[in-house]
Amino acid sequence: MICSLSASKTEGHLHKTSSQNQHGISMNQPSHHQIATYLTDYALSELVKYVMEDTGCSIEQAMEKVYNSPLMPALQDEEGELYLQSPAYLYELMKVLGEKG
Repeated sequence: MICSLSASKTEGHLHKTSSQNQHGISMNQPSHHQIATYLTDYALSELVKYVMEDTGCSIEQAMEKVYNSPLMPALQDEEGELYLQSPAYLYELMKVLGEKG
């Protein structure tokens, strides 16, 4: 089943509506922020792996490279929705931005 948000005119705010999955378990729809956070975290973990594979550096060095890259501010901007791109695309973009920086 699909979850939806409904507006309450009397209370003036949105309510999460829950539905039940195929096993009868009640589920709530994640918020946009929760989805963005999950996808950003996933992309970051993949970027770190790519840096380690390409350079042979340690996880700490790879994390430093990723977190200090010019890509980070754009990736963390939820409104820009860059986190929706594949980690492979983001890695290529990170490399291009690093060359220009």
